[in-house]
Amino acid sequence: MNKSTLTFLSLIFFIFGGCNVGFSPEDLFPQAGQRKLLRIHKDGNTWQQFRYNDKGNLIRAVAYNSDADSSVFIYSYDERDRLLTRNMAYQKDTLIYDETGRLITLITTSPGSSRSETTQYTWSKGRISMGRVFVDGNLVDKIDFIYDAKGNTKSRKSLITEYTFEYDDKVRPIKDMIHYPIDIIQRNNPVKTYYSNAVMSSFPPNFEHVYEYDSEGYPVREIRTEMRSKQTTTLEYLYSE
Repeated sequence: MNKSTLTFLSLIFFIFGGCNVGFSPEDLFPQAGQRKLLRIHKDGNTWQQFRYNDKGNLIRAVAYNSDADSSVFIYSYDERDRLLTRNMAYQKDTLIYDETGRLITLITTSPGSSRSETTQYTWSKGRISMGRVFVDGNLVDKIDFIYDAKGNTKSRKSLITEYTFEYDDKVRPIKDMIHYPIDIIQRNNPVKTYYSNAVMSSFPPNFEHVYEYDSEGYPVREIRTEMRSKQTTTLEYLYSE
């Protein structure tokens, strides 16, 4: 995988959320006693699969890109159940917290490379308000965050990319563990997703999401429509009992 591919994947892959007083497992995983998302089917085929430890923390996620291609994500935690690392074949993310439990630094490294990317976060009113991105000690990017009234990330804007979301008011069983940056918070389900990238030669996909929910408010089915092409995809969410 070449450097340009790695950079693009780093921009679109994500993991983790937060709360008003620091990053909390409850923003990423169901609380104790709730059902956990085990699989997502896409147009009838397994698309994503999740495995948890005895404490309910996600330890492994697999994204099936095609019949012969998949991406595996491995996660580790500290004694307070805070995410410490995310490992992939091409990249490792390491999260560092301050004494109050707030995420303050994200370090991204790649196997076989001496280069590293470090994001340092600034907090305001209990939330991340800004990120400064350094490569080998040089400031290369700045990220600004805007939230809605429920604490969901409404906008994440950097020099090159911008994510914008609108949400429902239902429970989100787990954040999108594949496609979004690590610092995006999603407590509810996105109903509109916009993404822009200044260096892409074609328009990036933007989606509208329509859900069906069970009696407890969990999404069980999603119709995802790409707003330019009008192409639709059906997702089914399968949970533990």
